[in-house]
Amino acid sequence: MREAWCLEGRGIHSRAVQAEVAKESNLKVDAFVQALDDGTANEAFQRDRDECQTLGISGFPTFVIRRDDETRHVDGWRPWDAFEEILRDVDPHLEAAPIKANEETALNLIQRYGMLATTELAAVLGTTDDDAEILLEELEGRDDVIRRPVGRGLMWELPTHRVGTPKADVTSRSS
Repeated sequence: MREAWCLEGRGIHSRAVQAEVAKESNLKVDAFVQALDDGTANEAFQRDRDECQTLGISGFPTFVIRRDDETRHVDGWRPWDAFEEILRDVDPHLEAAPIKANEETALNLIQRYGMLATTELAAVLGTTDDDAEILLEELEGRDDVIRRPVGRGLMWELPTHRVGTPKADVTSRSS
């Protein structure tokens, strides 16, 4: 829903648009519409709101990070460094899994998430935005990805990732 509204400018207040997004997201549209119609979706939303109030959460998005007896909240938008600091507070021995900053990894990440902003890919790969953009432009030059200007940034997607179409399988690609 956020992508439909923020990136595509679609009116997600409309039931028809909500059903379209559900279909595009491979949800069971009949069950989705039924949950809206019979009130179970609203009941679940109210339970979520009650839980947020109990936890003292008032901003969105909020991430709750737990490990054993340690719990931390990350409220609102924060750069990755803020998340990493909180993760290390919760578990000082936490080690990041190494990720190769290469074309195959970039393609697999875009396949997994449908589309990524340059800065998101840079954060995951542990590179600068400039280095991530260079990598993505190389992929774009081979028609492996498509750039999509959004606001003051760029989103990147696979050529086959269009609303309602399946994503390409890039798991067997070599760089």
